[in-house]
Amino acid sequence: MKTLTVVATPIGNLNDITPRMKQALESADLLLAESISATQRLCSHLGIQTPPIKRYWSKTEKTVHTYLEKSHEAHIVLISDAGTPCISDPGYQIVKLFHEKGWLVKTVVGPCAAIAALSISGLPSDQFTFYGFLSAKREARKSFLNNLSKGSSTWIAFESPRRILDLTKDVCDLLGDDYIIAIVKEISKIHETVYRGTAESVLQQLSQSTLKGEYVLIGAPIQNKPDWVPCATALNKRLGINEAASITANIYKISKNTTYNYLKENS
Repeated sequence: MKTLTVVATPIGNLNDITPRMKQALESADLLLAESISATQRLCSHLGIQTPPIKRYWSKTEKTVHTYLEKSHEAHIVLISDAGTPCISDPGYQIVKLFHEKGWLVKTVVGPCAAIAALSISGLPSDQFTFYGFLSAKREARKSFLNNLSKGSSTWIAFESPRRILDLTKDVCDLLGDDYIIAIVKEISKIHETVYRGTAESVLQQLSQSTLKGEYVLIGAPIQNKPDWVPCATALNKRLGINEAASITANIYKISKNTTYNYLKENS
């Protein structure tokens, strides 16, 4: 019976390689990989002979599926360029094929950028939703962020250095300058950095940094705020807390203590 082993590989730091990763790659009859050159470099670093490799991505899925149905290789290993295959990377179709054929599917666990970033974000992790890479089109991104207001869990997205500033600006515009986020850069590498705080403060930090590498953005659960909060927040940017709280309370006919305590806690 054919066996597919889905193997996670290091995100950036090769010291994250485990003995099980090496053993799986070494014993493979065939490697399915995003990049042949990256896979060859990994095997060279491990000091093992590179098994036969077939490039596996969206444009070669059908060809590879047809090949596997006719081939005699028993132990197939699926890897991505970095991290865990199938997580915002090619692979789920090949896993689906193995299940449908009644062939065995196994895993060798390891690094996953989304989970690693969440674990050091300081944001709620009991429930979360992962969205992968968001649309490069601003209108689609804005629609996505607007729809987040209906959710109630932490959310995670990947972004490139070319668009991370634009995404953070959109978060400020649509979810508010005081919305709490964390952005993790270059996980496990020398320049690993966590930017955490209000969307406005994180945007300022990013604007002053070198935009390079891969980014993971984690957003706090969306909380439905009272109607008076945007007014109080805007006034507080121009006036003192006491005056902003008083004006807001008069406009919305609510207790000044309520508006004052909110502004004090969120200033």
